[in-house]
Amino acid sequence: MSRLSNAPLVEVIFEIKWNSTNKQEVDKFQLLIGAMYAALKDSYEKPENLLPDPNIPIQAFLNRPIYRSKKNNSNSILYQLGPGILSINHVGSDYDWNVFYEEILKIVNVVKNLYAFNPNKGIHIGLKYLDFFEFQFQDENIFSFLKEKFHLTIESEFIQNPVGLNFEIAQRENDSVFNLKISTGTLNDRRNGLVVESKLNSLRSSEDLFPMFEQILDGYHSRLSDFFKNMTRGELYDSFNRK
Repeated sequence: MSRLSNAPLVEVIFEIKWNSTNKQEVDKFQLLIGAMYAALKDSYEKPENLLPDPNIPIQAFLNRPIYRSKKNNSNSILYQLGPGILSINHVGSDYDWNVFYEEILKIVNVVKNLYAFNPNKGIHIGLKYLDFFEFQFQDENIFSFLKEKFHLTIESEFIQNPVGLNFEIAQRENDSVFNLKISTGTLNDRRNGLVVESKLNSLRSSEDLFPMFEQILDGYHSRLSDFFKNMTRGELYDSFNRK
């Protein structure tokens, strides 16, 4: 995918989630934090603790990131780690899939080598894109906007002047689930508009995902890229290349 000079992209998020519900798994996670820092210290900063209160047990934050590490000399790429979750994030529109892809592979390989995943524990992977589109409910018609800009028709006889939107739909695609969510949001606490979240998550719950990891990741990126191009095709997509 060629880079767009005026892309609406806010963030790209890759995630691995696994069941981490017993003390042994939590202990393994605590060892993983330091081991990852040692393995990635040449390219990533020392992890920042995100816990609001150090006295709260880690078990209270299952599948929630509690450590964050930013890539050296970069304001865009970071990874986050918590019991049962690893996320790798790219923040901002200066996004290059090939660069981000290599970071994902590097970090995932480190985790695979350091963390003994239990094959009996569910393991899922996902890729998510967040885009922001300016929209003023008081000045524009949301139904017309969705139809003209996103080629999405939503009709209602009893709602004429909505002041917000929270639309979500999902469909199964082979061994994955595709999900689209469009909701009212703000960017930088100033600009009002719509946040569009498109994502793919694996349905398979197995360590067997890892041998096919690169193939799955490439497929997810291609599917989400094609969806974005198709949803915004026409004048809207053309505007992303205008300086």
